[in-house]
Amino acid sequence: MHFLASTYVTYWTYGVSYDAMNQSNKNSLMLAVSLTTLAGFGKEYSDKKNGKTGFNWYDMAYNGAGILTGLILINNLR
Repeated sequence: MHFLASTYVTYWTYGVSYDAMNQSNKNSLMLAVSLTTLAGFGKEYSDKKNGKTGFNWYDMAYNGAGILTGLILINNLR
């Protein structure tokens, strides 16, 4: 789930920033990566604070792989 969610959020955020907000390619990429990374850390921090599963570095690795996949999709499909 972390991989797919991060891929989707990265791709979607880039699209909104670039197409709807008319930001530059560089700014849109930075926003997409930053927002997705922040969401991933926020989710893991929440898990730690709520005592559910704790902070999981494997989930963060899947988030990173999802961000990378999102960037690859942006580069090849847009």
